[in-house]
Amino acid sequence: MNQLRIVLLAPGCNPECVSIPFVSYCHTAALAELHDVTLVVGSPSEEKVRRAKGLFCAIEVVRMTRLDRIFARCFRTIFRSNWDSQWVTTFSYPSSLGCSRRWTTSPS
Repeated sequence: MNQLRIVLLAPGCNPECVSIPFVSYCHTAALAELHDVTLVVGSPSEEKVRRAKGLFCAIEVVRMTRLDRIFARCFRTIFRSNWDSQWVTTFSYPSSLGCSRRWTTSPS
């Protein structure tokens, strides 16, 4: 089987978290064992993904400092730092779109 070159956009991918972030990391790491995978993550996940030392060809980080600051402030004030709120997922959706849009429109 020929190796494929794959770019995976997973802004919330996190090997040290539970649920969807952990599952997305496991799937990307499994693909990286078979193919040449470039993983695109958001800046909050960068350190944790690099620390896990997956077999990725490259790890690209999309930094959106202004949007990250807005999200952090709203998370503290509106959601009272409660990750259990289902509205946090809805609120974080625009940053995921920004990550994928920035990666697909920027020259490489």
